[in-house]
Amino acid sequence: MKLRFLVAALIGSAFVGCQDQEPLSPGQPQQPVFSAAEATPFTVEYSGGIIDPGVWSYTGEVLHIRGLVGGGAMSGYMEGTVTVELDADLVAGGGPSRASATIVVTDLDGQAVTGTFEGKMRGRASGFPGPAWLHSGHIVAHGTGDLAGMKLWGDYTNEANPGVSDYVFTGRILDPHGG
Repeated sequence: MKLRFLVAALIGSAFVGCQDQEPLSPGQPQQPVFSAAEATPFTVEYSGGIIDPGVWSYTGEVLHIRGLVGGGAMSGYMEGTVTVELDADLVAGGGPSRASATIVVTDLDGQAVTGTFEGKMRGRASGFPGPAWLHSGHIVAHGTGDLAGMKLWGDYTNEANPGVSDYVFTGRILDPHGG
C-alpha cells in the first residue's frame, strides 16, 4: 500500500513539475541528437597477395581454406596497409567466405593519422578454381587510435581485375564527432 502511494506521489510530482515548462514551438531552435555525426563516402584501391597460404583441404567438391593471411597496400581516400585473415568454404565454382581484417591507416583524406580499422568481412567467390575468379562482399570495421569511435562499412570486389588480388573498396565512414 505504501509503495502504491509512493509511486503515485512521484508520478504526480513529475506532472506538476512539467506544467511550468513551455513546450517547444516550431520556431524555437532545436538540436538534433547526433548532430555532429558525419558519414563520409570513400573509395580505396587495394593491391596485395598471399603472405601465408594457411591450410587448404578438400571434402568432396568443397575447398576449405583456414588461416590464409593476405596483405598489401591501399590508396585513395585512405593510405596504408591491409592485412586479412581468411577462412573460406568454396564449393566448386564458388561459395561463401569470411575473414577478419585489420586496415592500418596512415593517411585519411590527406591528413596523417595513426590508427586502424578492425573488423569482419563476408563475401562470395565465383569461378574458383580458375584463372578468372571473382570475389566480392561486405566489410564492417571499428576504428582505433586516431580513428577511435569511427565505423567503416562498405563493399569490396575484384571485378575490374578477375583472378587477381586487386580490389576496390567503396563505402562510408561514420565519424560521430563530425570529422
